[in-house]
Amino acid sequence: MITGKLILYKRIYKLVAVLSVALPMAAAAGQEDPEEKNIDRESRACISVRQIRHTDVIDDQNILFFMRGGTVYLNMLPRRCTMLRREKRFMYETRTGGLCRREHIRILTQDIGSGGVGGGLFGSGINNLMGGVMCSLGAFYELSEEDVEAFKMATQEPAPKAKPLPMPEPEEVDVQKNEG
Repeated sequence: MITGKLILYKRIYKLVAVLSVALPMAAAAGQEDPEEKNIDRESRACISVRQIRHTDVIDDQNILFFMRGGTVYLNMLPRRCTMLRREKRFMYETRTGGLCRREHIRILTQDIGSGGVGGGLFGSGINNLMGGVMCSLGAFYELSEEDVEAFKMATQEPAPKAKPLPMPEPEEVDVQKNEG
């Protein structure tokens, strides 16, 4: 398992290194080509919305997209997206049928203060979802099944270690005194 984590970290560091060179070069060239699909061989600029089976929010900066056919993509948001981990739900709007880097997602938060009166995006009452913070997507990186598990393990916060409580000293009880 440690080997899987190291391989994943090496891949991520390699991708970060490639992106840190490729993105400034593209910005300097001033080219914003909507037809551009790949930053490099290991990432994609867009994924098909119709192919998304479900998503798994890992933390405030990483989302896994599980696709039909078994492919999994990791989207590493360029910046931390406040409340993404806590809410674990987001929405997006696309006109092209693709979800692409630099597009925005909106964190969905539960409006528990509406008291049953509408005003949100879906329904009314205590289950009312409201659109919250907007965050930009990054590129999509295809992960193997092993990489997905290693990434989930690597990003989990370790559970706090419980400290045993001291046991009280046993007391002697006078049974005859308590019976009367």
